[in-house]
Amino acid sequence: MRKFIIVLAATLLVAASAQAVVVTVEATGVVIWNGINEVPLSEVNGGEDMVMAFTVDSDVFDEGTPGDTRGYVIDEASFSLSF
Repeated sequence: MRKFIIVLAATLLVAASAQAVVVTVEATGVVIWNGINEVPLSEVNGGEDMVMAFTVDSDVFDEGTPGDTRGYVIDEASFSLSF
């Protein structure tokens, strides 16, 4: 996960220096355990593959400690989570 965040940050910083760009972020993994008791998420079982995807705009961010962190705002309409 740390490698993913570093790659994402580097991509966004390079893109931001040239011009604003919309970046699609996709994270894949496997569900380890599910303790959610409400449908529809209660139907997800351990061992199932999952994909989370969303977009961010390199011009829309919250600055953390200068030079250390920057948080990009997720376009809520683009967010998807599938199992």
